[in-house]
Amino acid sequence: MITNINNYIIEEDFPYDNILQNYKERMINHYLKNNLIQNNIYDLHLPQGNPVDNLIPSINRLISNTFHTETPIRSWNLNLYVQNNSISTSLYHNHIGRNGYICAVFYTNLPKEGGEITFLVQPSLTSKNEEITIKPQINKIYFFPFWLYHSPRPQKDQDYRLCFNYVHNCRVRPVVKETLVQW
Repeated sequence: MITNINNYIIEEDFPYDNILQNYKERMINHYLKNNLIQNNIYDLHLPQGNPVDNLIPSINRLISNTFHTETPIRSWNLNLYVQNNSISTSLYHNHIGRNGYICAVFYTNLPKEGGEITFLVQPSLTSKNEEITIKPQINKIYFFPFWLYHSPRPQKDQDYRLCFNYVHNCRVRPVVKETLVQW
């Protein structure tokens, strides 16, 4: 089922969580090891050929069904961001410069409190920004344009929340089939 949260945020059913549970601990350890070495808490590129990359064809099918767009010009791996109550960032950012127009995120091991994603829908220097905050759900994927500012929100749980993100790399700005809004 597709839900248009607004013109620039789309939620869709995406049954992935059973697949991710088999690799969750290995991905957390990989993330923590590599990000402690790199001394940052941002997205980590998962190694090529990791089992989670098997989800990419399904993501591309959802994109093809949801958007008027072209075939990706380059295949991207999934990226991983891990947080808990002591490791997190709340910085607003976008993905300009990553050579794509459609961003996709999905989550596993969601916290009971916190761990939302907030979007700045109308960033402006002269008026108050409109924020939309979403509590992610298991087996849902969220699509939004690469230029939309967003931020992971802190959480209270000690358990690690995993956020997987993907950029659909294309040369032409996509159009949402249902609304005809160009991203």
